[in-house]
Amino acid sequence: MLTQASVYAVESVDPAAVPQVVPSAAASATESAAPTEATTESARASDAETGANAAAASTESVAADSTAPVAEASTEAASAAEAASAAEAATEVANVAEAANGAAAGTDLFADAVPLFEEPLPPAGDKVEPLPQGLVFLMAEAQRGSVDAQVLLARSLEVGPHKDLKTAFHWWQQAAIAHDPRAELELSHYFAQGRVVEQDLKQSLYWLERSALGGNASAQLLLAMNYKSGQCCPQNAQLAAYWFEQAAVSGSGVAQAQIAYCYERGIGVPVDRQKAFYWHQFAGTHDANTASKLYVGQALKEASGVSTDYYLAYSWLSEAVEEGEPLAQVLLGNMYAHGQGVAEDDSIAVSLYQQAAAKNNAIAQYQLGLAFYTGKGIEPDRYQAKIYIERACAQGISDACRFADEELADAPILIAQ
Repeated sequence: MLTQASVYAVESVDPAAVPQVVPSAAASATESAAPTEATTESARASDAETGANAAAASTESVAADSTAPVAEASTEAASAAEAASAAEAATEVANVAEAANGAAAGTDLFADAVPLFEEPLPPAGDKVEPLPQGLVFLMAEAQRGSVDAQVLLARSLEVGPHKDLKTAFHWWQQAAIAHDPRAELELSHYFAQGRVVEQDLKQSLYWLERSALGGNASAQLLLAMNYKSGQCCPQNAQLAAYWFEQAAVSGSGVAQAQIAYCYERGIGVPVDRQKAFYWHQFAGTHDANTASKLYVGQALKEASGVSTDYYLAYSWLSEAVEEGEPLAQVLLGNMYAHGQGVAEDDSIAVSLYQQAAAKNNAIAQYQLGLAFYTGKGIEPDRYQAKIYIERACAQGISDACRFADEELADAPILIAQ
């Protein structure tokens, strides 16, 4: 088992995805500049007023020296224009002063400002998709060191319109370094599949073991499967059984069925029918584990490692029958044929044998052949009896071969039509 492995460094997350607020220092500098601009405009207005007075004086002098009516009218028009210019300059000075006063009073002049980014904006024409508020929040929390936020952010960046596997890998790595078993498992997948980084099975196994040691049931099951198959490490039945049992304790139904099978067959652990029964019971509570339901039902029926209990056996076998397990159909048929835990009913037994025989179950074929021979639960038919018993014999049922030789040797052969 690996004890240490280097952690691959990746580039930091793209800061362009996070809007930055305009620094308060910049705002202060802008505010301080406003009064200066107002002072400059006041000076310009004062110069304009002085020029207007001089022009008025000049006009009066010309009017005194001239007696022509036309010259007098021109002087009056010039005076009106100069007065209008002076009024406009005074208005501008008032507006600038008002803005300066607002800034000094703390009014936010940048309420509608566009947030700045650390990276330059993309070329004109490129469509920029803003990050949803949820991702912006997760990004901020992840940068503050929240492992849960790092995990959620990484998952969010693996799918959808903002998919970014490189950044997702970065945040998985940050959470894995903080010993989060979920992130360690995902990091193992990245190295195993060669996503974003080069494929590295040693790194994959390292992070997988860390996640398994952290109690992640999925990682424990996957590690056990790898030791069982030798896919990313040498085969090791003992380690496979160990991790199957750890995952079984963590609640994995698949692992419960696997460790039960290990105890049943002595794979990586000594044969122990009681432990096999124990884990098959847990595994059987999951819908997909039909084999475990069959094992528990058969063990209770035949007292294999546990005491006989036909009623519980009937319950477990019935569930397996509903899921289409042919051997469960045979065993339940036998219970109906012999009245074990249920009222004896040969017709139900034959029906169950027929279902299993249709799936080429050899035991069911033999039992169905006997039913046709004896006429129990069905009309006797030596032709059908011979067919099913010979099929069972061909699949290795020695009792069927012996019965065919001793009891059906003189039965006519059914010629195919």
